[in-house]
Amino acid sequence: ENLFFSRLIIDPHYGARLTGKLGRWKMGFLTIDDRAPGVEAGPRDQQNLEDAIVGVGRIQREFGSQSSVGALFTDRDFGGGFNRVGALDTRLHLHKTWYLAAQAMASQTQDTNQVRHGGDAFNVSLNSGTRRYYYNLNYIDRTEGFNTDLGFVNRVNIRQVEQFYQYRFRPKK
Repeated sequence: ENLFFSRLIIDPHYGARLTGKLGRWKMGFLTIDDRAPGVEAGPRDQQNLEDAIVGVGRIQREFGSQSSVGALFTDRDFGGGFNRVGALDTRLHLHKTWYLAAQAMASQTQDTNQVRHGGDAFNVSLNSGTRRYYYNLNYIDRTEGFNTDLGFVNRVNIRQVEQFYQYRFRPKK
């Protein structure tokens, strides 16, 4: 799932970013303000000209042959409300052409009226491919309360299983 998309931060005033790699560890951290929500609030709104404060952290550890495990945290605070998302993910190279990718996520949201809700989401995918075939098995589970203000989630309150197989015929000439 796409839990962070930086272009959703529309009008930053200040910020700091730290990214790097140390051995098999990858890290990225971001903190930034966004003036756009306060401008959109309008002059009669109590959040008028208030900034949204955004924080994002990502850490990932590579291991084995093309495998990794990671964690992501996003936080957006505005007008007494917030949206916080935490996620654990992995990509495992199982065999020459087989990969397993999995992601478990949880969100907590409080709107500006102090009403809270939250939810979980899961995404698991098994893939294999060569020049002759491609196979994908995917499971998606998103509860009704799952929300990410800093990312894109097309739809919540679904459980879905998809399977796809493709054979490619390639003549010698």
